[in-house]
Order: sequence, then structure tokens, then C-alpha cells
Amino acid sequence: MAYEEFQNKNLDMLKIAQKAKIFGIQTLQNETLLSSFFATKILLTQSERENIAKIFTSLMQIEQNAQLSK
Repeated sequence: MAYEEFQNKNLDMLKIAQKAKIFGIQTLQNETLLSSFFATKILLTQSERENIAKIFTSLMQIEQNAQLSK
């Protein structure tokens, strides 16, 4: 086993990655990527949050469509 597997992990990121695995969302299974998303605290308006949610939804749809076309 690699040393990285024994390091302390952020439990929140681990839980999100596990849920992503359950729902089959490849992109959000990467704990390093998740940690970078949550590394900086940013204050967003409700409108900005909705726009970000739309972006992620669109990205997941694109990923799903790409998998279906294989």
C-alpha cells in the first residue's frame, strides 16, 4: 500500500466522494479535487450559487451524455 493511503483525510471530503461513488459521479470521487473546491471560503449570493449549481449540473449531463455515446 502507498503511504498516501495512511494519511489523515478530511472526513467531509471522504463522505462527499463516497456519495459521489454511490451516485456514479466520477468527477466528484476525487478527494483532492474536492479539497481544492473547499480550500477557500468564498461568500456567494444566492444568484451566484444557483449559477454554479447550473454549471455543475450541465457538466454532469455532458459527462453522462459522453458515457452514453460510447
